Amino acid sequence: MLTLAGAASAEAPKGETLPTPYTAEQIRDEWTRGFWLDTRVTTPEGTKSSRMEVVSWSEAQVEMREVPLSEVDGEMKPGEPGPTQTATWEQLRDHASFPQASAERQRETRKTELGELEGWVYRVKGPDGSTSEFFFADRYPGPPVSYGRAMEGKRMFRVEQFARSTHSDH
Repeated sequence: MLTLAGAASAEAPKGETLPTPYTAEQIRDEWTRGFWLDTRVTTPEGTKSSRMEVVSWSEAQVEMREVPLSEVDGEMKPGEPGPTQTATWEQLRDHASFPQASAERQRETRKTELGELEGWVYRVKGPDGSTSEFFFADRYPGPPVSYGRAMEGKRMFRVEQFARSTHSDH
């Protein structure tokens, strides 16, 4: 699983980061029991899909797991679930904490597999010269709807959400 860990700088002092796109409470209110989202990871080596699903939920934290997905007869079928991971709502929020010195953000409307969405785009320059771009849609608190990294104009990877439960589903 590709995560945002490492994309945000743990070295940036508090107050020197850009505002996060969501509060911990907004993520907690979206990621209730039964919530899931499907992502597609594209690299030069190929494409893989997976589902992140909430296993258990509390006011303080969430337990989730990743499930690989395979296309069978035109439908996405789940594989064997991976181990569960636990995170606090603040930890999930902080995955979108980027240092002001190497990042910028702006409002955009984008066409995605989840529809036309408004939100924040964060562009982060890496110490290796790469550029990472994260699109956080206003109506979908949690991980970015799409993100990727490029080096010298060449895409290294891209992650896109292509399906997710809606708040009314859970």
